[in-house]
Amino acid sequence: MRFLTAFHTDTGPRKTVNQDSLLVMQAETDQGNILLAAVCDGMGGLARGETASAMLVQALSEWFENDLPGLLTTGFRREKLWEQWNRLIEETGNRIAEYAAAFHESAGTTVSAILMIDQAYYIMQVGDSRIYLISDQTWQLTKDQTVVQKEIDEGRMTVEQAMTDPQRNVLLQC
Repeated sequence: MRFLTAFHTDTGPRKTVNQDSLLVMQAETDQGNILLAAVCDGMGGLARGETASAMLVQALSEWFENDLPGLLTTGFRREKLWEQWNRLIEETGNRIAEYAAAFHESAGTTVSAILMIDQAYYIMQVGDSRIYLISDQTWQLTKDQTVVQKEIDEGRMTVEQAMTDPQRNVLLQC
């Protein structure tokens, strides 16, 4: 499979600093072409979001270069991928918290990543950055991890109510 990639970030109408970090990495392997794409969005309400998102992108880049080749060599298993990604998220989250604490601040980031290997894809998501599949139709592949999405899922709020709810940007995890 061949990949065509493009990306763009935007500071947005209210921010002065773009807290987004992007990663697109490709490799040709015995299993075919592999693509890792990720977007991390620093938490707008917290300080140093741009640093938090950059730290997670750097960790994903290092994983792609150092850990993924071993995973492919030993026989790719989805369970091993989840184990590595969960450890990566936890360890990077701890490093981000330690970094911010040195400045007596808090920092955080969302992440949505997709790894494409041999006609299959694997998604990592924390927060409310979304992944879509676009072909003749558009499908949202990830679900926001927010207070209002939880309320929708549990039948206590409609999508229309969520659009104007004051907690619509409150994350359950980052």
